[in-house]
Amino acid sequence: MYINEPNLSWNGALRYGNVPQRIVCHHAEASRCSVYDVNQWHKNNGWTGIGYHYFVRKDGSIWRGRPENAIGAHCPGANTNSIGICAEGSYMTETMPQAQYNSIRELIANIRSRYGWLPIVGHREIYSTDCPGTNYPLQALKNNEDLYGSGSTISPSPSLKGYAGVVTTNGSLNVRNKPNGEIIGSLPNGAQVDINPMCSQNGWYSIYYGNNGGFVSMDYVKVSYDQFYIVTNNLPYTSEDYKALNLEYIMPYFEGLNNIYFRSGSKMWIETRYVNDEEEKAIVDNLKAHNLFYEVKQEGDSKFVVSDFLPNAYEGYYGVSAKDILPLFNGVRCYIRSWAPNIWIETCCMSLRDCIQLKNDKLTTWVYDITK
Repeated sequence: MYINEPNLSWNGALRYGNVPQRIVCHHAEASRCSVYDVNQWHKNNGWTGIGYHYFVRKDGSIWRGRPENAIGAHCPGANTNSIGICAEGSYMTETMPQAQYNSIRELIANIRSRYGWLPIVGHREIYSTDCPGTNYPLQALKNNEDLYGSGSTISPSPSLKGYAGVVTTNGSLNVRNKPNGEIIGSLPNGAQVDINPMCSQNGWYSIYYGNNGGFVSMDYVKVSYDQFYIVTNNLPYTSEDYKALNLEYIMPYFEGLNNIYFRSGSKMWIETRYVNDEEEKAIVDNLKAHNLFYEVKQEGDSKFVVSDFLPNAYEGYYGVSAKDILPLFNGVRCYIRSWAPNIWIETCCMSLRDCIQLKNDKLTTWVYDITK
């Protein structure tokens, strides 16, 4: 089992003294979110930070929240004597993927190996709430049974980013418990594995094979698909008062990529900050040539250019091509905005190895998913 260690920020100091006597299961009540989203939501509530001790995503990746000995903020009446596990998803309506269930089950086994046979309870069994949802497989976890019948307790669902790979080696390939870690097994040439890209590290694929999992060198696994892309989490706005992405800050993280796409739940536009007369004329001329000029705004002695709504990169795809749009602004500092509350980025097609390296070296906590 691999636990991701996020670099979370806290509003003040955590309180310690939690003595775990049970495991409380929750859902995020959000179909798509990360441990960083939950941490921010809980800080917005006035809390120190994420109230759960663990967060498990739909792809099966496990993320640490509060330390286990920190008092939680997830269930009144149980915060000083439990470990809270939250699952990404909204399980009043959704169905939990196999990979996520398997990881929660494995995490519970790991916790019990250290604290003894702690009982499993749902949030609703202690507090007046629907959490973790009527579709959350609470009874299956209590019974320690396979979610969808007999089969692997570790292998991810085929619908969940378990990308196929084939071992290519003259002998056998060592499987390790972590990158450069202890050898826990080996795989013969030609063995088929499932790759979990979100848990993979530079030079090392996180893989599943049969009932087992571990890490193997990327050099000896051929991936069955050669074009992947990264989807980021919702990216940070400049401020609460000015909800816009500062492209001068964002774009260096994607340096060297052929193209990236801005995405949102609504139409987007770009505003500059601030321009002189020469810059204004050049940008306005560029925008007018592409039928994208909206207005020039004046703020005191300063002015900035505002584009019209930006066109989608191609028909049927609701995303704006950075390569097509940003050159119109001649390198002037600018901000992308949307009527929707969030904007995120998708990269163009890349190899799986390059996606993993970009995730680990630059984007880190911004990555929501690696997909194809």
